[in-house]
Amino acid sequence: MTLFGRRGQLAAETARDFLERNQVPLRWVDLDLDPLAAVLSDREIETALQPIALFADGSRLEAPEGYAEPTPGRRDPGRASDYLASAVWRTELATRAGLPTRPSTTSTT
Repeated sequence: MTLFGRRGQLAAETARDFLERNQVPLRWVDLDLDPLAAVLSDREIETALQPIALFADGSRLEAPEGYAEPTPGRRDPGRASDYLASAVWRTELATRAGLPTRPSTTSTT
């Protein structure tokens, strides 16, 4: 997997940390520093929601618009939909990276 993003970008740092903690082999491409970024279309980079995860099969997963990580004890209720979208994105990233997802804790009774 290749992860494209920018250093200091919350979504990119969070995704990179998440994948590294779960020992997912990845190549990190810093769009501001890595020479590989020069061969990418500037238009493609600028129009994509970052970070972008590129998988071996050629598919890609872009971060959701309004990516937000809740800060413990300081959640903004106005960003609830952003938090949900970010959680869904992380789950999709984990699934596509081959990581096990947490079993559902909801009851069917």
